[in-house]
Amino acid sequence: MSWLKSKYAFILLGLLVATNNLIAQDDFDAENLFYCNENADIKFIWPLSEDYFVANARYKAERGFSSNLFLLFNKEHLIIDSLYAQGGFLNSLVVTENNSFSLTTTLTTETYAIINDVFVLNSSEKNKGGMATLISSDFSKYSLGKFYGIEVGYETEAKDRTKKRSKKNIPRYYYLDDDGKKQWVNSGDEKVVGDQWKSFLDKDLFDLGEVTTYNDEIYFNIPMVGTCYILNPKTGKVRTVLYPTEGANSWFLTVDKVTGTTYLVGDMGDDQFSIYHIDLKTNKKALVSTQKGFYDAIVNDQILVKKEIVIDRKRKFNCFYLVPVFGK
Repeated sequence: MSWLKSKYAFILLGLLVATNNLIAQDDFDAENLFYCNENADIKFIWPLSEDYFVANARYKAERGFSSNLFLLFNKEHLIIDSLYAQGGFLNSLVVTENNSFSLTTTLTTETYAIINDVFVLNSSEKNKGGMATLISSDFSKYSLGKFYGIEVGYETEAKDRTKKRSKKNIPRYYYLDDDGKKQWVNSGDEKVVGDQWKSFLDKDLFDLGEVTTYNDEIYFNIPMVGTCYILNPKTGKVRTVLYPTEGANSWFLTVDKVTGTTYLVGDMGDDQFSIYHIDLKTNKKALVSTQKGFYDAIVNDQILVKKEIVIDRKRKFNCFYLVPVFGK
């Protein structure tokens, strides 16, 4: 990163740490508090292990807002390091194993490990065609990085990532085989089921669906079509998990990387979400709790919840809490 960006990220990190520590001392709904700050907002969060989380933060920069900052949290949920990603737009972050991940932008894919409480860069490689994509501003094709050694990406009709998506722009996911040919995971012709997952209207284009890994399989979670495609990279076989067609505005599948439990989250409207266990072999689901403000991850049977806290009628903080999925 440039010296200027490094210096600015370092200064911002100091502000975030100072604010985070200050808030931890204040007693406003402090139970289960994960993070709270008025300078930066969390867009996404990934558990790297039971000891670390990495979060993508959105903060006010010199020219508008920037989302290229990543924060490292320890098990006490304190910010201990920061990382400024370069190389164009962010495409994905993939947790490859405990305390290791790959970060893909338009131009590069970098792999990091957490060693002695800091981000350590292990490797960096250029993405094929990344520069041509950046120059042409045709963002209809994306490299999402490598999952278990195979390169994964998707294509979409939404060429301008700055515009909200229409229901026809269903991403078509693929992986490259040993010959470098694209093998399609889903058809791209699926019909939209119900409403799109509401966060799609606010998040970057690469998050039309979530791609994650568990037990040597790759999960392509596409809520807008009500389906999760599970790829076994060793055999090349794909199995599908169909979500319910009623009972919620939309559904979202997530795997708890610590407990191995598969959860199905239903958006019930009015910021209410129902959390289910789902058996992927039988597709049977069982309600375990209903939660207001479900935001993103479920890790170690805890839900990440977002609340807006207002102090002195003018200071607004975006606060995040890790709430037990089964309640107290």
